[in-house]
Amino acid sequence: MPPRSTAANSDFFSQSRGLLSRALGVLLLFCSATNSVAAAEKALYLKQSAVSVGASESYLTSQAVRINFGNDQIYLVAKAPSWRVVLFNTITKKGLAMPYQQWISHHPVWNHGKDVDWIPAEHLLKVASPVIGGRHCTDFVLAELLPNGHLVPKAAGASGHLVTAEVDGVAPQACHILQRTLDLPQTAGVPLRFTLNGQSRRVEGMKFVMGGDAHLVSTTAIKTVPLTPSLFTYPTNFKAVAIELDVLYDSKTMNSNVEQFLDAFK
Repeated sequence: MPPRSTAANSDFFSQSRGLLSRALGVLLLFCSATNSVAAAEKALYLKQSAVSVGASESYLTSQAVRINFGNDQIYLVAKAPSWRVVLFNTITKKGLAMPYQQWISHHPVWNHGKDVDWIPAEHLLKVASPVIGGRHCTDFVLAELLPNGHLVPKAAGASGHLVTAEVDGVAPQACHILQRTLDLPQTAGVPLRFTLNGQSRRVEGMKFVMGGDAHLVSTTAIKTVPLTPSLFTYPTNFKAVAIELDVLYDSKTMNSNVEQFLDAFK
């Protein structure tokens, strides 16, 4: 039997090891939580231009998406778990709210008013996997679905390329909302560029001449930025309207712009 002092020392060291083990466990949990918070406090930032909506700035995370149109006075926001989409004009206080599934399947009425919503309905065929700006990307071409179920690049009609980037930490719902907003086919990844081959128009004399690629969507900046939680706050108490065009534009502003345009010819 060991002396009392030896037994006491053994108990002391045993308790110390237990306390140290628990302390290390708490520290590891704290570090893990800190890293999770740090990861959650980052957002993917995109600065883009699209034929459908003009200049835009987007913030995408694993839990939310926000798209500013021109500036932060008119914006779209959606977040988990429901991903309800709200488009809001802070100047006119007009807004449009729509469930996620309805948003990604409907045709937004922006400033062009197509009769046929053909672009999002196009099939896509992967043709390359380029690395752009250090990011792994996928290059798709508009494709035709054959009776046997195979896809081939389109040989007739409008043809073009869609380039997307693989980005960790961005929810697929956020990507789909952005794709629908920019009038693009839905696929995996963050959309970076969409071009139609030979669809560019230029003016020569009194007529339009076709030639060159038409850039329907382009990206000038893509980076990770610190997250501001207030970006993803849903607006409240807005005047609900039925179509996107009524949110983007104020009728008085539109009339004023028309009058200024006509005044230039007086």
